[in-house]
Amino acid sequence: MCLVNGVNQLIDKLASLYLFKGIQPSEIADTIFEKNYSSLAIEKTVDGIVLIACFSEVDEDTHAIYKHQLKYVYSADKTLQVVEQRVGNKAAKIQWSRKAELDRLIDEFVDKVKPVLNQDQIKSILSTLPREIRPQVEVKLRLVA
Repeated sequence: MCLVNGVNQLIDKLASLYLFKGIQPSEIADTIFEKNYSSLAIEKTVDGIVLIACFSEVDEDTHAIYKHQLKYVYSADKTLQVVEQRVGNKAAKIQWSRKAELDRLIDEFVDKVKPVLNQDQIKSILSTLPREIRPQVEVKLRLVA
């Protein structure tokens, strides 16, 4: 029963990730009215758009001012793919990645079902996943076979 609940939760998370497009550029654009935001830039690319939002933050202990740059990368279908953050002159770090999150959830799913379910049971479960995600799961299931 615990396995079923765990698998169902993972299926829900995979479906949610697939359906969730992420914060939209229009929502981020509204932040420009906030005091600490200094700029927003949007650039159209071949694959979608890139939005860069800049803001400053004051450290309450040292009173130092830190400049932040958040880079949001969207695919052409308006789905958020990656969020990167840069603080000051430091290198940018990925804060969130749709691909990494999808890979993590798929790996967790494979780790749960592969050792305990037969092929027919797995196929039945796969049929409940969004069609676009299934090939990625099937590939990982074959790789660990």
